[in-house]
Amino acid sequence: MNMIQNLTCNLVCGFTKIASSPRNRPLETSEIKLFKIKISAYLEVVPNLRQLLNPNEMSRAERFYFERDKNRFIICRALLKLILKEETKQDILNINIEAGINKKPYLTSHPQLFFNVSHSGDYAIIAIDNQPVGVDVEFIDAHQNVVEIMPEVFKNTEIDTVLNANDENYTFYKFWTRKEAIAKASGKGIDTHFLKIPALEGSHTIKAAWVSGIENLQVLSFDLDEHYIAAIAFQRSEPYANHWAFHPIPSIK
Repeated sequence: MNMIQNLTCNLVCGFTKIASSPRNRPLETSEIKLFKIKISAYLEVVPNLRQLLNPNEMSRAERFYFERDKNRFIICRALLKLILKEETKQDILNINIEAGINKKPYLTSHPQLFFNVSHSGDYAIIAIDNQPVGVDVEFIDAHQNVVEIMPEVFKNTEIDTVLNANDENYTFYKFWTRKEAIAKASGKGIDTHFLKIPALEGSHTIKAAWVSGIENLQVLSFDLDEHYIAAIAFQRSEPYANHWAFHPIPSIK
């Protein structure tokens, strides 16, 4: 533990744009794959998607009080399983997702295949990689009083940047999604280090213990839709190519 405490991590924060589709370009095996889901587009096929969930997953879905939350869980879990089925070439009945440390989900048959899911409002995103990865998406609530929240999650330099921005709420959610994505990639969740993790543009040196010993992290923000912003955090030492594209969701059969 002392050895990890003494290690440092290089963290780079930036912004990118993501195309709506890969446009048939060749895919590298080490490429991070991102999927964009519009929840309302799948409401009519929820009965079909329910068939892809196992009894434990359906039991979890039934625990949601509101129908919209139940449907969102069914849609996101079913589409995640379809994506993992395509990645692993397994029968979907063998796609077994369990909760690991800090409730971070993993695929029991392929524990070295990393994935992460985030949803907000009418959108969800899924990321797949062969190294730790985290994503977060947030609806930009123009009525949210961000000033009251910031001291608990942002450092003074981040607070000053938000207060001096042309759009306070947009900048707040940009920083928030970055921190959330990093927390999810490291598997630590929102803990005492959440406030310390920087979210400003550029390169930072932080304690590796804050991110579970990961030595090199990049976190990129991107606009998901007019009122949504997202971020993806991933482990890479080299600059990641700035030609992102969303991958198509596998068809529902």
